[in-house]
Amino acid sequence: MKKPVAVVALGNPAMEDDGVAVRVMGRVRPVLGEIALTGKGADALAHRAGRSRSHPLTTELGDAKRSKSDRDASGPHALVEIVEWIEGLCPDELLRPVLQGRLRVVLIDAVSHDSSPGHVHHWHIRNDPKSGLHAISFYHSDVEDCLDHLPFWLEEDMPEHGTDLIAIEPFRIEPGNDLSPVLRSRLAGITAQVGGLLLRILEEEGWRFGPRANEPSKRAPRRRRAA
Repeated sequence: MKKPVAVVALGNPAMEDDGVAVRVMGRVRPVLGEIALTGKGADALAHRAGRSRSHPLTTELGDAKRSKSDRDASGPHALVEIVEWIEGLCPDELLRPVLQGRLRVVLIDAVSHDSSPGHVHHWHIRNDPKSGLHAISFYHSDVEDCLDHLPFWLEEDMPEHGTDLIAIEPFRIEPGNDLSPVLRSRLAGITAQVGGLLLRILEEEGWRFGPRANEPSKRAPRRRRAA
């Protein structure tokens, strides 16, 4: 049985900064694992992502119907049960069946957006059940961009709770087995930002940890329908 959330690090580690997502994911996983055990460090990590843990990234997810057992992290939604970590250095036709059937998919990749090297962007794309269209939320309003980077098949098979794209600005993409010196010097900050985003995303999907593990999930406030 597939785990409900898939976090996918895309890119080629043999092409310098193109492999930054793989290196970041390798550093984020033990950090989140430590938070799962102790509950310590979550607020500081969320702060590095620029958001309070009391403020959800996507309020629309609060309207999703989830059973009590889904929201109980002492049961099936412990970290090891809720998320699968995938390195996606493979063609779309091989990655597609791995990602189908998930509630939420998070893609992490090096994407050039003419920002400073190491800058982290975050999009959330979901299907609006009323209109049948895709609604895109971009959490850095100072930059305008489209989602040309998102594979067409992933738009067609949108997960129930949506897809997130976490894009890391590279310095250069050239043959080489290490990050560029510029990105390597900023790797700790990049890891903290990506980790904070993943923390909030996983909390939205029901993950609880440390002393809060047995507390009921707090749903985001519902939006009032227009009269």
